Amino acid sequence: MARPTAEAKDHKWVARWLRLAAVLLVCGVAGAGGARAEPQAQSLPRGSTPISADPAPQPTQPPTPQPPPPVPPMPRAASPSEGGGAKSRGGGVLPKGGAVPVAELRIDLSDQRLSAFDGEHRLLYRRLVSTGLPASPTPSGTFTVTARFPTTSLTGRDYKIPSVPNVLCLGGGGLKPESICIHPAPWQEAAGEPFGVRRSHGCVRTSSSTARWLFERTPVGTPVIIQP
Repeated sequence: MARPTAEAKDHKWVARWLRLAAVLLVCGVAGAGGARAEPQAQSLPRGSTPISADPAPQPTQPPTPQPPPPVPPMPRAASPSEGGGAKSRGGGVLPKGGAVPVAELRIDLSDQRLSAFDGEHRLLYRRLVSTGLPASPTPSGTFTVTARFPTTSLTGRDYKIPSVPNVLCLGGGGLKPESICIHPAPWQEAAGEPFGVRRSHGCVRTSSSTARWLFERTPVGTPVIIQP
């Protein structure tokens, strides 16, 4: 039997190493291509909402500026002359146009004349008037202007005259409040009946221009002296 040569032996060892290398290579490839473990998703309780691990930031908007609350208007003080028939009681009235205010009124029943004086007893104005008839005389005494009516109705037992302007009513001295007034008598003017004659139911009648002059200058509280 022939013995293998050294060269033949070398070839056998090379063949064995090649077969071993091939086996190892196949095992390595199989291990590399095997099943890879995937991370398991955690189960959440029923009804819950999954939360992102890294939520995207939401853009923020600046707050809308709100307008300041409206400022309520200041209450307006009513003028004493506002409103038909409104009365002005207490306090003086400022004469219009820088006119000198009336400080005292005197009415002479004997000559049917009204006189207005300032604070130094200087005569400011004098006009004829018509006072009460003998059946309804104008009382004499010292009284005070207690009410001012820009427009009012004059009412008596047998008459009612609406919308009479510039009326000054008297009080004090035993008078029933506002029972005697100084007022214009446009009906007397329209009839052509002169002043200076007793014609009234007790009030002091004046012309429309005299009533307006007095009303603009005579404050509440002005003394009125009616002499026989």
